[in-house]
Amino acid sequence: MYTHTTYVRDLAFGPDGALYFSEAYGGRDGLIYRLEGNTATPYFTVHLAELGTGWRGDFTFDENGVLYLTSGNRRPGRIFRVENGQVRKIFESPDHVIAGIFVRNGKAYYTDWGQHIYVLDLATGQEQVLHTQHNARWLTDVYIVGDISAVPSPTPTPVSRLWLPVMVKHAR
Repeated sequence: MYTHTTYVRDLAFGPDGALYFSEAYGGRDGLIYRLEGNTATPYFTVHLAELGTGWRGDFTFDENGVLYLTSGNRRPGRIFRVENGQVRKIFESPDHVIAGIFVRNGKAYYTDWGQHIYVLDLATGQEQVLHTQHNARWLTDVYIVGDISAVPSPTPTPVSRLWLPVMVKHAR
């Protein structure tokens, strides 16, 4: 068992199967740790100066081990890709925040800290609302469970009727 002495903001399994977690402070640089047994080792330092915004601690890995970060509860919403230690902004939305993130097969799935789950095609930059959860106030994270191919594409039909194999975390 491991006990961390500060806030744990987000969790993600890395491509190596290890559990990673973040700590973020709002106005200071944050850290992503790799947990192995009872030991947490710093994996990546998130420098706010490189992001040009705050960081709430949201992160994920794609299936190839590439690290992604979001700007969390700040507008404009931003997604960053970290490769070879270099942080690069790959998407920005002036319309909503980007909280929580899950990346697979060239698509990023995330929430807006409201009622929507979005999908972003990373190759084209095309963003669409994938699902609206009308009874939610703060959708804060999304994670695909099961077969990623079962996630439907956005359609012109009412998205509130779609069944999604996702796990969504609601803030209280």
